[in-house]
Amino acid sequence: MAPSSTPSAAAHAWLTPRNLLWASVCVAVVTIALKTLAWYVTGSVGLLSDAMESFVNRPVRCLPWPW
Repeated sequence: MAPSSTPSAAAHAWLTPRNLLWASVCVAVVTIALKTLAWYVTGSVGLLSDAMESFVNRPVRCLPWPW
């Protein structure tokens, strides 16, 4: 019998809303860190402003998710 071209449900068992939320939070933290590092290296106030905006927006994006 040939292998199925569709992935099994077990292969995607980790794709729960909670795990995806944590992945999103981790990516946001890395993004904020990189933007802050870019500000530190370049001294650009625009980059600092963008990093602070990301910092403020992250908790707001997490609010609708049930814990």
